[in-house]
Amino acid sequence: MLLPLSFTKFAFKFARIMKNEPTYSLLNAINYPKDLRQLSVDQLPEVCEELRQDIIKELSCNPGHFAASLGVVELTVALHYVYNTPYDRIVWDVGHQAYGHKILTGRREAFSTNRKLGGIRPFPSPEESEYDTFTCGHASNSISAALGMAVAAERKGEKDRHVVAVIGDGSMSGGLAFEGLNNASSTANNLLIILNDNDMAIDRSVGGMKQYLFNLTTSNRYNQLRFKTSRLLFKMGLLNEERRKALIRLGNSLKSLAAQQQNIFEGMNIRYFGPIDGHDVKNIARILHDIKDMQGPKILHLHTIKGKGFGPAEKQATIWHAPGKFDPVTGKRIVANTDGMPPLFQDVFGHTLIELAEKNKRIMGVTPAMPSGCSMNMLMDRMPDRAFDVGIAEGHAVTFSAGLAAAGMVPFCNIYSSFMQRAYDNVIHDVAIQDLPVVMCLDRGGLVGEDGVTNENSPETDSKKAWGGDIVLKLQTEKPDTFTFKLISSLDLDVLKAVYGDGNVSGTLADGITVTATGEELPEKQWVIDMVMRDNAVKRIYIPSGSISEIGEIVYKDDEEVGYELTIMAMPGSDGATHKEFIKRAAGTGGG
Repeated sequence: MLLPLSFTKFAFKFARIMKNEPTYSLLNAINYPKDLRQLSVDQLPEVCEELRQDIIKELSCNPGHFAASLGVVELTVALHYVYNTPYDRIVWDVGHQAYGHKILTGRREAFSTNRKLGGIRPFPSPEESEYDTFTCGHASNSISAALGMAVAAERKGEKDRHVVAVIGDGSMSGGLAFEGLNNASSTANNLLIILNDNDMAIDRSVGGMKQYLFNLTTSNRYNQLRFKTSRLLFKMGLLNEERRKALIRLGNSLKSLAAQQQNIFEGMNIRYFGPIDGHDVKNIARILHDIKDMQGPKILHLHTIKGKGFGPAEKQATIWHAPGKFDPVTGKRIVANTDGMPPLFQDVFGHTLIELAEKNKRIMGVTPAMPSGCSMNMLMDRMPDRAFDVGIAEGHAVTFSAGLAAAGMVPFCNIYSSFMQRAYDNVIHDVAIQDLPVVMCLDRGGLVGEDGVTNENSPETDSKKAWGGDIVLKLQTEKPDTFTFKLISSLDLDVLKAVYGDGNVSGTLADGITVTATGEELPEKQWVIDMVMRDNAVKRIYIPSGSISEIGEIVYKDDEEVGYELTIMAMPGSDGATHKEFIKRAAGTGGG
């Protein structure tokens, strides 16, 4: 349960004062974007530097998504500087890039609570702040959501309200993004789409003509003249809507010719600007100001560097996507020593897939943009022609796998369980109905989330008193040992069986899962809980015999994972122990 933001801010403001936090000459005075807008444009680079350092400092000890937020620092500052947020709406695609946004919108003092119980969330959430316009967990939805907001503003006569969608090049590969683009090109709206491109390796052209045309098309004087001319031609009957769209396509083609590159937007009647340097905050602010009031849908293409401003992250963006704890000075990651610990599930999967593929030449691997996370990169390294990363496109990954299976192959399709819901229709329609041999591999199911585990192990005693009230004897009457945690997954059979009982859950995801809720007491079983503690120590809790004594309220919301809060009563084993804990400090972290 999230604490009210006002309480959270109060509680952690005091804590941060006690920590002797560094003082930033500009950032410490920016509580909300209105404070940012009081600065001169020449001060924005310093704001960016301080914001970047604050993100580095906070995430070095409280891990989260790192490199993506560093790459959009300048864009974030420019957006809140030019636009009248929260009245103007910024829709972020996934929350990986929104840390700077949270710091600038009233959550700077509470940012140290990111991903902690009672703290702020790691992604934009309207429940948390009015500056968070739309919940974003899955990629590629920003254009569609922002288009809806832009059309609603047009319908309500809010001519002064601007809507901006920020989407990365990875998210742009998702089919939903193109559905939104297609609709934006045919619907009356003034949406601005910002493409944060950090991986396209654009070969930029040089020369004065390209820059001249770009400066011309983004200037207010040019666009005012363009608008007045088009309105006059409409009145004279020399221009209609189809001819106007044709002229836009011609203009985009000329800009593409000057830039020596083609883009998919030029034929969609969407005005295209770019690419520009995504780390020149003053120029970004100028361009945003110039194109802000242009009529019709627009795309501004920024070229950025993921992990900008932190050397190790710039060199190895994949590793530093979510690096865990690290030294902000040296850039050395603090990696847990896993000696003696069981192997990670995904690594077992990666090695096993290679073994199976060596025995069966028909086996293929498919994953939507997560080869490292699910260890399918092992197969890609060993057999590159038999493994496919299809980009952020879960539905396509499943149907592509179905096509492989229909042609006689045996595809192993690995998708994180939380993203699998995006491909649910594809699983039913394209795989299950046709009974195709697609092996669905669901990773990240049944996790203990960032809320952590709560252990209650407090003895209760009964005091025997003599005449006069003196305590002469104390008897321990009870010593309950319970563990409360949350399992996150609504599609994992093992999770469902743990909650409802083995005999009450049947079927498969492909054929349909049946869950029967009964009042029977669930049997005792062994429980193993692994976690990473402070100072990078690894803890394992082993419960030799424990039964579920309580199941918390189960809430089904379409924008949240289904969570099953369980309380486990640990029973004494043959040696009298209710549970055992194994703790091991990572190498190089010190301590005794």
